[in-house]
Amino acid sequence: MVHWIDLLIEYSTGRILIHEWGHFRWGLFNEYADEIADPDHSQEFYFSPSKNKWVPTRCSDGRWTSYNLVYDERRRNYRYCAGDESKGYEAGCVSIPSAQQDYNRRITKLASAARNYLTSLLTHGNSIGIVEFHNVGRIISPMVEVNSDDIKRDLATLIPEQTSRGTCIGCGLEKAIEVLSEGGASPSGGEILLITDGIDTYPATTEEMKNQLVEFSVTVNAVAFSNTAEKNIINIQKATGGKLWFQTDDPESTGLYDAFMATIRSGVQDYEQRIELISTSREFQEGEIRTYGIFIDSTIGRKTSFDFAYYVNTDYAPLEVTLTSPSGEIFDNSYSGYGTELTFKMIHIIVADAENIHNTYSRSQEIFMAASSFARSEDVIPIIATSELSGSITDFSNGQPLTAFVEVRQGFNPVVNARVTAIIERPPDDLGNDYPSVEMQLFDNGAGADITRDDGIYSRYFTNFTGVGYYGLKLKIDNNDGLALILKPGNGNAPYSHAHASVDPEELLKGHSTNWDQTVLLPGMPLPEPSYEAAPSFSRTVGGGSSRVSETPENWQPGDDILPPIKITDLTVTATSYQNGTVALSFTAPGDDLDQGTGRISN
Repeated sequence: MVHWIDLLIEYSTGRILIHEWGHFRWGLFNEYADEIADPDHSQEFYFSPSKNKWVPTRCSDGRWTSYNLVYDERRRNYRYCAGDESKGYEAGCVSIPSAQQDYNRRITKLASAARNYLTSLLTHGNSIGIVEFHNVGRIISPMVEVNSDDIKRDLATLIPEQTSRGTCIGCGLEKAIEVLSEGGASPSGGEILLITDGIDTYPATTEEMKNQLVEFSVTVNAVAFSNTAEKNIINIQKATGGKLWFQTDDPESTGLYDAFMATIRSGVQDYEQRIELISTSREFQEGEIRTYGIFIDSTIGRKTSFDFAYYVNTDYAPLEVTLTSPSGEIFDNSYSGYGTELTFKMIHIIVADAENIHNTYSRSQEIFMAASSFARSEDVIPIIATSELSGSITDFSNGQPLTAFVEVRQGFNPVVNARVTAIIERPPDDLGNDYPSVEMQLFDNGAGADITRDDGIYSRYFTNFTGVGYYGLKLKIDNNDGLALILKPGNGNAPYSHAHASVDPEELLKGHSTNWDQTVLLPGMPLPEPSYEAAPSFSRTVGGGSSRVSETPENWQPGDDILPPIKITDLTVTATSYQNGTVALSFTAPGDDLDQGTGRISN
């Protein structure tokens, strides 16, 4: 979490950059006490056995080393840094649909998701090209700047709905680089969305193109459309710093939409960021009516839109959508902002709040729906949720779990006490039988997978594996029935505490002034209470990407208990009694499998 914007003018930008780079690049903790961002480990001073006195918590004033610990293991409690060595690049966007997607209407779903992206999600000012590939690659559209709705519609009509045999991923990537290089332009900084469900029939070509993509600093985000998708797309995605997504044949899977949605969030300021409120896909029975509700909270409400997609071929829209505002106002197909696209099998509505969906088709059908909005105004900071997985490959064969992270914030202020629910799609068994998705809560409690309490980052281990394949993540966030709070700045004007000047505690005890505008706490003094305000009623949905398990432990079967409980990391002395000879301890109990389930004590 960045916490120095207001200090850029007053202090050295070079030192600030290095400090923040250490956080984001290697997961380094602050070298000073931070009672706001890290209250569980905040102390202005610690007792140094080597100096036999209390000294300030700070960077060493002696010889610097590269030892990757906050404290010396031999002397004191410590925490390993929590970073990763991956690298990546950011930039524009090119979408590459793959061929051979003729199983379970995959090509139809892909075309629908791509058209929805082009007509509804993609904002003016972006440039995009389209490539398809089967046993060869073909440019469908060169790079086009999107500056009108007519251009968006023209691009949407180019999306193919026919398939050909063969899957040459490298051929498609080669054409994508060609599109990015049009007119002598450098492809550096370009972004590709690669979608495939097939096994690569030309792996040597793909490997060659991967090396070129790395050389050109082009990012490739990849969508594995079912567990039959080429597993080596992960190598391309990882090498170029992209992200992995997963779409299944389950009617409730929304991985394609999540992947397209993620491309428009990269490098966008909060005011211009499209905020996802809900995205879901369901099988509707004949004549079925379902009701969904969303919050248009006080931080959003500009250009709120609802998108609906269906996949049956009819000369009429086989569903009816009715929106109802909290005041009771009705928005239906007579409303001027209600648009039906029979060609693209979509309904697009620009308005707000809640909706009823009625399936008017003569049999069951699959319907996709999504709602999104923007910040209410430039003066209002929206609540935003972002998510990550621990990696696109999970080494479960060596006991590595999959870890999910979600950050919920308003500007630079963390949102704490929110309810964060993860939905994980899992691969089928060896016979192709599907396993149901798993739901689990993520926590911001500083225990288990979570590193720091109340920093707005919610974490959890996932251990309920079903075997080799792709695991997809989707997250739902809300204000937890009014319990969510927004951490506000303290006495200073930044959302996190500043590094304090080095102060000798003996001088403080003598009553000498610190010449510092913040209170310096002596050893044993309680931390000041943080400042919060209640979060509005809000709901957010965000795709978390995907990770692949390539191998399972030997002789392992789903349900086997092979993962140990997580280590206790928040053991704290809460009270002592010299008279009774007792010490009261507090800690978060581990689970049976890391932080999942209930741990058991064995002698």
